[in-house]
Amino acid sequence: MTKLLINLSPETISKLDQLAKQKHSPRSLLIRKSIDAWIKNHPPLETEDVFGILKNQPLESLSFQRKLRDEW
Repeated sequence: MTKLLINLSPETISKLDQLAKQKHSPRSLLIRKSIDAWIKNHPPLETEDVFGILKNQPLESLSFQRKLRDEW
């Protein structure tokens, strides 16, 4: 495992410590589980999710740009 240095507010640390005590778990385990859950619920965007106007275009983007400018 890789160690990671993060900054958390004193209030967050206090709440995290309380939760760790209740769960009888180390603070680091709670943080790892939280990060894993967040990543699971926020998968990376697929390429087709981000290209909007060019999504269904057979043209390469520069060719598409030139085609649009020719219309001006």
